[in-house]
Parts: sequence; structure tokens; C-alpha cells
Amino acid sequence: EYVRYHAHLRTAEGGEGDQVDRKNLKSHRVGNQRAVVLVLPSTLLQPKDYVVTLTGSNGALGAEEEVEAYSFRVLRK
Repeated sequence: EYVRYHAHLRTAEGGEGDQVDRKNLKSHRVGNQRAVVLVLPSTLLQPKDYVVTLTGSNGALGAEEEVEAYSFRVLRK
């Protein structure tokens, strides 16, 4: 568990223009586990493959450590 989290969203191809950062995220209890919620407007997401990298930090000067990377695909119907 970390004091705060940083989510970095990018396309799987890693395009420079396709990146979004959300900083100072907090974890929340969900049942008997903790979760970090990332809310993004659907207009940011085009039909592509994406990767969200979640890092955590303990304190103002604490170095960020990678927690996990999550992949997903956006499809339009």
C-alpha cells in the first residue's frame, strides 16, 4: 500500500500524443481489498490498444515504484 498513486495511460504503440497522466490518486477499500479508481472521459479513448501503468509513492519525496501494468482494448460498436 502506498500513500498516493500515479496512473500513466498510453497507447500500446507508445505514441507521444496518446498519453494521459493522473497523479495523486488514492486507494479505496473495495470489499476486503484496495483499489485505485481511474476515471477517464470516453472522448479520450479511441479504438486502440492501451496500457495503464500504475506507480506508487510513500511521501512527498518518495521515489515512485511500479505497482502494475494493465492492458485493455477499446472497441466501438
